[in-house]
Amino acid sequence: MAAESVVGNGVVVVAAAGNNGRGPNGRIRHGGVTAPGNAPSVLTVGASSHMGTVDREDDTIASFSSRGPAAVDYGAKPDLVAPGVGIESLSDPGSTLFLTKSRYLLPGTIPTTSLPYLSLSGTSMSAPVVTGTVALMLQANPTLTPNAVKAILQYTAERHGGIDPLTEGAGFLNALGAVQLSQYLLSPSADNYPDDSSWSKTLIWGNQLVRGGRLTADATAWGTDVVWGSAETPAGQSVEWGTVCADPTCESDMPWRLGEAAAVNVVWGPTCDGADCEMPWTGGVYGTSDEGDTVVWGTSDEDTVVWGTSDEDTVVWGTSCSDPDCEPVIWKR
Repeated sequence: MAAESVVGNGVVVVAAAGNNGRGPNGRIRHGGVTAPGNAPSVLTVGASSHMGTVDREDDTIASFSSRGPAAVDYGAKPDLVAPGVGIESLSDPGSTLFLTKSRYLLPGTIPTTSLPYLSLSGTSMSAPVVTGTVALMLQANPTLTPNAVKAILQYTAERHGGIDPLTEGAGFLNALGAVQLSQYLLSPSADNYPDDSSWSKTLIWGNQLVRGGRLTADATAWGTDVVWGSAETPAGQSVEWGTVCADPTCESDMPWRLGEAAAVNVVWGPTCDGADCEMPWTGGVYGTSDEGDTVVWGTSDEDTVVWGTSDEDTVVWGTSCSDPDCEPVIWKR
């Protein structure tokens, strides 16, 4: 609630998704994104790994990175992923990390009294990468609202095949594309819309992954009073993100919004009442009972996850990282 309030006042809030992507038995598990990362309007960041190379083709998801859906309301999270394995940052002599992670300390280019850098892994390393990108976006276009920033990051993110949206969100961070699109939206023209085949060109609006349009600077979705995922603004207008791309030039007067966009519910998926299987499958009725709203999901082998909605059913997800690939990595030592 506090994070949503800050976003509503025009401040971009970036949160780490958490390091709860694996259970105690080492199996991948979902449902580990907790507060404040489960707030709809917050920019929630999972962790990718650059695999120690500059080639983006071999980038992958860090297995410790928390998967969606988010706790409590089961919203689609994370929003995107960014490098979070073996990330080198400044060390603080005498700090707990400096003393307990001494084998991951690194020298600089000049002699110093103590090793100045420390390599760490976790979504807490990914979130600042996105925060730095947000700073560059706002430098390029100070008019951007938190919703616009989030939409641009998702739209320009790079999706990797075989990874679901509850693991990678809209995709892998593309800082260059995000800054380019931010700059364009400050002074849009009909001819120079930045575009790249690697961009996801999708948004995860609430639980709906939507595609098929272009972002515009004056869309109703960017209002600071609009909660991410809402169908309407507080004034009753339909939430729109831009214009629909009916042809390669994307010159269309049709608004890009729910109903006009190709949409997939990334949390629940579709129901199959008909042959087309296009009917949306949403929460609220699925899995409820006369005794209460608790839904128990089980995948056997001690990988059961319990969701609770009553006061007695609160589930606390940890953020510690005991998985081996959570350990700080020093590439090519």
